[in-house]
Amino acid sequence: LVAWAAGPAARLDRALLAPAALVLCLNAAPSASIQLSNLEMYLFFDRKPCYSPYTELVVAASAVAACLLFPALRRLNIAVFVVAAAATSLAFSPLARAEPLGQPDRVCLGALCAGRFAYDASVRALNGLCSELALLAQTTLMLQCALRLADPTARTVAYGALLAVADAAASVSGWVSAPLVDRTHITYGDFHGLPRLLRICALANLIALLPLPFVNLANNPDSPPSPPDSSYLPLAGGPDDGLVPPPDEDGPAPSD
Repeated sequence: LVAWAAGPAARLDRALLAPAALVLCLNAAPSASIQLSNLEMYLFFDRKPCYSPYTELVVAASAVAACLLFPALRRLNIAVFVVAAAATSLAFSPLARAEPLGQPDRVCLGALCAGRFAYDASVRALNGLCSELALLAQTTLMLQCALRLADPTARTVAYGALLAVADAAASVSGWVSAPLVDRTHITYGDFHGLPRLLRICALANLIALLPLPFVNLANNPDSPPSPPDSSYLPLAGGPDDGLVPPPDEDGPAPSD
């Protein structure tokens, strides 16, 4: 569908179908984000509503940090970021056995123990960073695949079609997640099945990477050549830059 929507140039480029399959699988994978939000509401926000903006600030700061770090990490494969996001999501599991605020309780991950909110904020920051990096890598991959097409209109339509696939797949993710929540017996106030749901979602994200080996980002031979590097252009004010006319071979015109 993506190849058809992008026009004849894209229909001839079958390599565009593999990125569409990858985007579909990554965004259609089940997610435990709603259940994690319910858990935080149960543990903190019912008793300390002020904790909600603190959590939002942590997530926002993680997104900004990811945007600043991504230029230095963009050469890494998208699988690195997806695996990191899936692995860090498992760190939320100890919170499923915690008690709400107002009762003495601490959360431990191995030998490391911390207060419930401090632990949740730390995991939110790490998981938010990895998730945002994975999202940036996915967007970059879609742009690279669209830019492989020779026709400028086909590039634009192909990128828009890939974005549409991502949006549609996000809706599918909700449909897939709902029965999993029911099967793991998660209810508000009883989150003992959350670790199992987190493991299922992490495994689904790893399986979603199966189309990645078929994504070809090699340059399209039909693409127009890239513009020359500006560092090799003549300096402004030189005789070859079009700003200063060349000297008249017949000499200066006689003055009156």
